[in-house]
Amino acid sequence: MSLNLFFSEKQLRLVTNIKWLIAFCFLIRLVLFFTPFIAAELAESPTFNNINFVLLTTAVWGSYFLVRKKWFPFIIIGLLVFAELMLKKDIKLSLDYYMSYVFDKNTATINLWVNRFFIISYFILIPLLYGKAEGIKGKKQWLLTFLIGIATIVTMDNANLGILERINITGNWQEVLYSFILAVLYTIKDVAFLLAFLHLINRVKNNQHLLRLPEGVDMVRKQFLPSFFVAYSVFIFATLTLVYSIIKMSFSFIFDFNWFVLLEGACITLPVLVSTSFIGNTIERRSNTFGNYYGFFGFISWVPVINIAGYLTMAFVEAKNWIKAKAHEYFGKQRLLHFIASCLFILALYAWLYKDKKFTDALYFIVLYSIVTFVLAHYKRVILMAILASLAYIINDIWDMSKYYDDSMWKLMGEKFDMETLFLVIFYSVIHYSIFFIGHKSLYRETSLADSFPKETVIE
Repeated sequence: MSLNLFFSEKQLRLVTNIKWLIAFCFLIRLVLFFTPFIAAELAESPTFNNINFVLLTTAVWGSYFLVRKKWFPFIIIGLLVFAELMLKKDIKLSLDYYMSYVFDKNTATINLWVNRFFIISYFILIPLLYGKAEGIKGKKQWLLTFLIGIATIVTMDNANLGILERINITGNWQEVLYSFILAVLYTIKDVAFLLAFLHLINRVKNNQHLLRLPEGVDMVRKQFLPSFFVAYSVFIFATLTLVYSIIKMSFSFIFDFNWFVLLEGACITLPVLVSTSFIGNTIERRSNTFGNYYGFFGFISWVPVINIAGYLTMAFVEAKNWIKAKAHEYFGKQRLLHFIASCLFILALYAWLYKDKKFTDALYFIVLYSIVTFVLAHYKRVILMAILASLAYIINDIWDMSKYYDDSMWKLMGEKFDMETLFLVIFYSVIHYSIFFIGHKSLYRETSLADSFPKETVIE
């Protein structure tokens, strides 16, 4: 893999030794997940968990400076992490104990601002240290550096597999295997976000577009495999985090408008959009490099587990008649077959999601997303389709509410479409856009791929 196309010379010292960071993060994750099996009392100790978290966070954010023997920023990051986990706890306990006597009320507000103080410190110091180390110059570069840093920190801190962690697994070996899988997934998250952050800082430094692939990159297998894997890891964690953020927004809007929840969601959209762009453009570049039409296999590349089939097909299947892009009059038939396969996948997906409900409930989404897929395969209308699909999704929710409350749908629409709903439409549109963009880049071609075939055979 031509690493110098993705990372700076300073970053390559870490990237070429990334296996040691992976091993260390995986070891810490194993300790955290397996300690309950060995020493249950130790696993419940806040001090034990805090120490491991300090080591893990310092390793992720400080490894760049450690391999370059930049001790001052490495120590600063370690102290910041330590302060957040240790001092913040003591400050909160002291406030709760003493301030309740001074002020005859609880100290929730003060504690909230203590939390925000440390979060803001993260937002300032991490981008500042990395920007100075990489030689960021100019107001625009510094602005982008801080935006990328804040978005990455917010997403990493909120990204988790809480739903998976709460699954009740019975049996000793099943629990051990499950803990091992969680340790692997969290390690992938830690390293993938760091690599994505470094790559984006390098693009900012070189005044390159954040949503486009580096020029001169032919997505041969040794470049495609790690590029897609890292981008998808960021995409799936960021997207799930945004979904969770939307749920929090929905509840906060019901009771009281919360600007911090809204800003959190806004920060998470950046990793979602950047990783989406990278995945879609990677599939398109890989397709053009070999003159293949991946269509359906790229279309399913956003779906967890199922996307393994698409990933392996795009990585290892090359000069096969059934995937080779057809020229001119044959391309339309080939695209039609991939479109039909995509619609059948949508049918199967929603039939499974709505297996305990009436099929007519699933039919709405099957028809909706089949129409969207047709448009994505033939036209450049990704943003429009994302907005329309989001509106259709919310209208369906209002329709369900009208049946539940036995009220007019139009009356509820008049009540529900306010400023809060507008924000929800925007965030729903971001999620739809991320999925639709990948589908569009997989299914759509300007004319036939014959005009964009490589002039010479590319050897993997």
